[in-house]
Order: sequence, then C-alpha cells, then structure tokens
Amino acid sequence: MAINSLLAMNITNNPIQGRFQCGKDGHIAVADYHLNGVVMTVTHIIVPPELRGGGVASALAAEVVAHARRENLKIVPQCSFMAAYLEKHPEDGDVRA
Repeated sequence: MAINSLLAMNITNNPIQGRFQCGKDGHIAVADYHLNGVVMTVTHIIVPPELRGGGVASALAAEVVAHARRENLKIVPQCSFMAAYLEKHPEDGDVRA
C-alpha cells in the first residue's frame, strides 16, 4: 500500500468496543485496548493480510500514542507490535506506563 493510500485512511477510536480502527476495501485493521483510569493497555494490533506491508500497524500505533498524549493517558503495551513501536520511537516514551 502506498503512503498516499495510508494517509487517505481514516483512523477512528471506537471506545465502546475499545479499539482504534481503519479500513480499506472492506478490510478492517484494529488496535484493541482496555482503559482503566489513566492507563490504556494495548492488547492487540491486528492487520488483515490484504492491508499488510503498507504501514497500517504503525499508523494505528502512532494514533494510539497521539490519543494517549491528548488525553493524558499512559500506555501499557501488551501487544508485541506496540511494545516494539515504542522501543523504536523513544520520543514517545512519555506516554509509556
């Protein structure tokens, strides 16, 4: 997926289901979380095969971080991808619990 296609994807927060989500061509990628007070535990980032390889998981992780920063939340990365994302982006360490 080209970066232009990625930028066109709209990532939304669905707090009722506890997930950030975005989709394209009927396929939906999600970042699942649980919120407990000011702690957001990210449990999974799931990207269907049709959307893989274009940075969708990174875009979801970046939106999780941005949301946490806006809402003064701390992230616990149970998801291995989220943990790796935070390791690769030390500038986002302020939101890690």
